[in-house]
Amino acid sequence: MREYLKTKEVILIALLAALFIVITMAFAIPLSIMGGLIGHQIASTLSILVTGSIYYFIARKVGKFGQFIIFNGIFMLVFLISSGGHFGAIIASMIGAIIADYIASRSKDTPTLKIAIGVGIIHTSMLAGIIIPNIIYVEKLTARLAAKGYSQERVVTMVEQATGPFAYVLLVVSFFFAMAGVYIGARILKKHFESVAA
Repeated sequence: MREYLKTKEVILIALLAALFIVITMAFAIPLSIMGGLIGHQIASTLSILVTGSIYYFIARKVGKFGQFIIFNGIFMLVFLISSGGHFGAIIASMIGAIIADYIASRSKDTPTLKIAIGVGIIHTSMLAGIIIPNIIYVEKLTARLAAKGYSQERVVTMVEQATGPFAYVLLVVSFFFAMAGVYIGARILKKHFESVAA
């Protein structure tokens, strides 16, 4: 029988989502300034090495279906407000969170590999929701960047980064970085959960 989330667990998830957002923004702001269009995706991929431990903590502390949907929903709401769009990323990420909950939210004893795969799916689906529409609608992307006042040379470079081989590599790397972030979290939090269990 499936257990439902309690109010205190939802509050914990919301607080951890706030921490996740702060850490992600700490990576996103400088890399976005330096990296242009693709900077957000690079920042997200690097930050998951740190924030993967938050996902791991939620899975071990809560361990109930809906934990990743709520966590990701809060993050996506802030993402929507702060970015003013990227509906593809929001939809894809929420689908990824539902899949992750089915894979990794059965109990507090879910194997770390399943948690890591679930987080990899969430993270990669979010990036795919940005990258794939850029590839499909490359003309619109080019026009949007030109309308923002970038030089033609800069537009060409940004479009190549956002739609070329680098974008595909970033999708693969992001999945494995997300998995690595969960395993880093498992290692960091091992003593905490051992002392709680004792």
